[in-house]
Amino acid sequence: MVKITADEVLSKLLVKHSNDLCISECKDGPTQGVDNYSRMDLLVMNRSWSNMCFTGYEIKVSRNDFLRDDKWRSYLKMCNEFYFCTPWKMISVDEVPEVAGLRYIQPSGRVYTIKKAPFREQGVHVNTLLYILMCRVKVSDEWRNGFGEKRVDYYRRWLAEKAEKQDIGHRVSYKVGEIVRATQRENQNLKLENENLAELKQLAAEMDIPVSYGYKSLIKQRLEAKTKELIDGVDKNLERNLRDLQRVVGRLLKNINGDEKDK
Repeated sequence: MVKITADEVLSKLLVKHSNDLCISECKDGPTQGVDNYSRMDLLVMNRSWSNMCFTGYEIKVSRNDFLRDDKWRSYLKMCNEFYFCTPWKMISVDEVPEVAGLRYIQPSGRVYTIKKAPFREQGVHVNTLLYILMCRVKVSDEWRNGFGEKRVDYYRRWLAEKAEKQDIGHRVSYKVGEIVRATQRENQNLKLENENLAELKQLAAEMDIPVSYGYKSLIKQRLEAKTKELIDGVDKNLERNLRDLQRVVGRLLKNINGDEKDK
């Protein structure tokens, strides 16, 4: 099994509680000049006035560390629910104290609750709250959004992104219009070609020349025979008309050959 570090476990818990207030390495009060203080791996406060809950975490990535460490008992005063969080199946539910819960980090990285921690009714631990306010919170004189931006910077960025999106929209719209217009022109040209081909086929039918795909040589023979028949059976004075007829027949053959290739 791939080993997972304490920092990696912490990062997965922060993802799980992305909508909550999270304080890592949270202490229970002042540390200067104090020898005995508690430092919890992670304290989470949900954003709810009616169902406020402080959840504490002790991260363990070593089974031996879990078995010999009992500092976690001093963390209970800081939270309403307390969990051990470990790699997948590093410890069993039977090994977890009654006052604590157990959460695993699955191989996929998901946080999975194995044992729900009991909720303990107790007030907010004042020293912990004061530590968070004095040591971990940065007070700003101007409203900031969830990404730490000042209000004016946020709206500047928002306006710039809006203008960029509008510009992209106009460019895309123009490009789509070009494609549509080109397609319409191509369809019009195809329509004209089909009309011309229909006229030539009608002319061939009137001359008793079969027009079918796959009969190129037969059509060519029929056209040559028809031309010879007309030349032999008419007066020399009609030579010019026959030459005109030959040009028409040539056009017919050219279009039929082109139609054959398209198919």
